[in-house]
Amino acid sequence: MRNFLLTVLLSFLSYSAFSQEIANLFIEKFNHDDNLEIISIGKKMFQMMESLSSDNIDFNKAIKGLEKIVVISSKDSTLNNEYYDSAYEILTKKKNGFESLLSTKEGKEELIVMAKESKGIIKELVLLQKNKSDHFSLITLCGDIDLETLSKYSEKINLSGLKVLDSINKNK
Repeated sequence: MRNFLLTVLLSFLSYSAFSQEIANLFIEKFNHDDNLEIISIGKKMFQMMESLSSDNIDFNKAIKGLEKIVVISSKDSTLNNEYYDSAYEILTKKKNGFESLLSTKEGKEELIVMAKESKGIIKELVLLQKNKSDHFSLITLCGDIDLETLSKYSEKINLSGLKVLDSINKNK
């Protein structure tokens, strides 16, 4: 019985740890690659941003539930296809509750947006992008994500991949 309870507990822990596993698995695979730029913004930074913009209620609402944003990008045109294919493989092999929100392919441009929901709240949003200007990016947002409010501020956050949130929100 104790082994069973331990197994159940470990299953729940691994499920909750998965919310950052896509970015982590990608980073592990390309750990020593100098061609990648990795930016990780944690909950503390969001709390600091919230206190600095206390007069902007909508912006605070957009970032309030965020736990973490990880942005992985590269402009090395010779490796971007490899990066994209590896990230795509990780994302599709490890779906684990992710649903496709948007998928587009036009020439050399590809974009995949997937989300994981729990009780009607988006808990993780993954954007995987490769475009004709030979740019690759993998963006993960974790936490309680208010897609409508976040899409309003995607331009102000100035992450190119987040600009698609506005069109996703309009399609919902």
